[in-house]
Amino acid sequence: MIKKLSELTMLLKKNFSGHQLVHQIAEKHIEKLATRLYGFNRKDGYETETVSEQQFIFGELFGPNLVSLRATSFQMKDGESPLFRSFWNNAVLGVAISTHQIRDMTCILVCDSKRDCIETHWFRLALNQIRHNPKLKVYIYESQNPGKEGLTNFAIFEHQSNQNQSTYIFDAPHQDERSLRTSLIVNHDSCNIYTSKFVRTMESSGDNIKLLETDQELDEIPVIVSDSKDSISNLFSDKIILRGLKRIDSNESLLGSENRFVRKYEPDYAKLVGSHIRKRFGGANTLIYVGDTCKNDGGAIRNLQSHGFTVFGFVCNQKMERVWVDNILYTDRWTDLVSFHKMISTHLCHCNNEKVLAVFDIDQTLWAPKGVNEGVIKSARISAIIQTLQTVTPGGSKSIDDLAKLVYKELDKDVYEPLAEDNEDFKAIITIALACSVFASVEFERQFRTDDLVQYNTSLPDLYARLKKYLGIHEYKSNYNSSLANQMDRKNPPSTTEDRPKPNISVFLEDAISAIKSLDYGMYASHNGIDPIALEQVLQEVADNIELNIAAPFSEFREKERDETIAHAEKDAIFHKINDILTLNHATWDYADFLNKKLKIPLLALSDRPDEATISPEPGGKSLLNVALTIHGQSIRNWL
Repeated sequence: MIKKLSELTMLLKKNFSGHQLVHQIAEKHIEKLATRLYGFNRKDGYETETVSEQQFIFGELFGPNLVSLRATSFQMKDGESPLFRSFWNNAVLGVAISTHQIRDMTCILVCDSKRDCIETHWFRLALNQIRHNPKLKVYIYESQNPGKEGLTNFAIFEHQSNQNQSTYIFDAPHQDERSLRTSLIVNHDSCNIYTSKFVRTMESSGDNIKLLETDQELDEIPVIVSDSKDSISNLFSDKIILRGLKRIDSNESLLGSENRFVRKYEPDYAKLVGSHIRKRFGGANTLIYVGDTCKNDGGAIRNLQSHGFTVFGFVCNQKMERVWVDNILYTDRWTDLVSFHKMISTHLCHCNNEKVLAVFDIDQTLWAPKGVNEGVIKSARISAIIQTLQTVTPGGSKSIDDLAKLVYKELDKDVYEPLAEDNEDFKAIITIALACSVFASVEFERQFRTDDLVQYNTSLPDLYARLKKYLGIHEYKSNYNSSLANQMDRKNPPSTTEDRPKPNISVFLEDAISAIKSLDYGMYASHNGIDPIALEQVLQEVADNIELNIAAPFSEFREKERDETIAHAEKDAIFHKINDILTLNHATWDYADFLNKKLKIPLLALSDRPDEATISPEPGGKSLLNVALTIHGQSIRNWL
């Protein structure tokens, strides 16, 4: 190469012998090119400078000689770490993965939270790539400190030409949002280092992600309404644990004397439940877990796995596809419980059933199942919100009630998760505040006027704009409160309560209460039938309860929700539409009954639902757990 450059220099000198400046410019360009090309000898490789250059390199790397590709891809959102952005889903650089049929193709998706990763667009892109390229194998690796581990976005390309085999590393070190510094490495020692790094990371990752084929036969199982009814308490013999973490049958507290509550997705929840299982269920070490949420149930499953249990999980969520990850089947069909059981049956055959425990979620898994009749739960909650609204709108206001329905429906979307935290208490109090236009101002009133619901319905994106302040606080770092404490850096906890950032919901309530006290809002309230003093009291009580770490901070709403849900549960299918009745999910009910009665596997029910929304504190009061419910949906009993 040096000889060729010298020849080029002499040729230019000869052609431009009378032009010294041209010769000097050419010599500088050749010197720069030689310096860049010499990068192939360096351990950090040849650094690319333009997107077009990267495209050219990728075109060659994905050429006909490519026989093997191994790559890492990052999706990090931990505010303490550099923000990695995967280049494999880049429109320019990532297309080749799903379009090239390569002999051997493996990708490791690196994330800081498997629970969060599963629901991202990035993960769905990976599933799409797997679907279009059956030779692609994908693993998930969870890393809290990728920078400290020396992990980067890189790809190992192996080419085969005649009898020659060559290895190329395409490396994208710590990227930011504006640039993508990449290099092409051929140095033998560097290639070995990257190959060893990839192998170590893959060995530390979970199982290969697999997509399940559609089972047309299961999809065609007819939906039926069973003649029989049953109750949750009866099936589980009251071996039920609600958000308060007390066993219903024995009143045993998993928290002991601790005055706190723990959400399902927190590591502490798995620690407490796991300890209880080992203590009260004969040392069961294999769990079958059935639920409906990627965050709560998926998080609980993975955390129980990390506590030494062999856990086979089934999560039915309408946003998911049929994918198997780390012994968890994510799907959008309850009938896939049949496929799930077939997948784990070999393992169960080698187990002592006394060492196996089946764990079932309740809300929208056993009753009001997603995709079957989940609307009844939302209907009960909206009714409870409107009843609570009546305490701050004397005489009632249909326009405010209608506005509340629209707001609640919007808040139920994933984009509001940083504020609502999948907590119905939070959704309810936010809905009440916004339905009463606590932030009433000239521009905000224009968007949320209670006498112009049609206009409001078409401008719901304005709600996101209004709440963006509360969605964006610590966007890439979890806020501190009891329900998110597990996501903090436990090695360096805040020294005092004052050091901890306030939860988004607390900031929202502070601003809402402050706005209510303004003269402008007083005038608005007087013209719209709102009692600002009563509204302030409701918001302040919830804010105080959040500060006190109470499991159900909006107990007034939760109690009304319980009564409304029981009213729906007591309706008879003969006299009411099935979609207006709280029903048991035929598929999950069949599976729980099969495991318990046929395989003699004990059952335990777990629910993130607060006691206030489930059980009446009054002696002899009604409980949702004891109500006999209609069994409705696709029966899988004959398929198990």
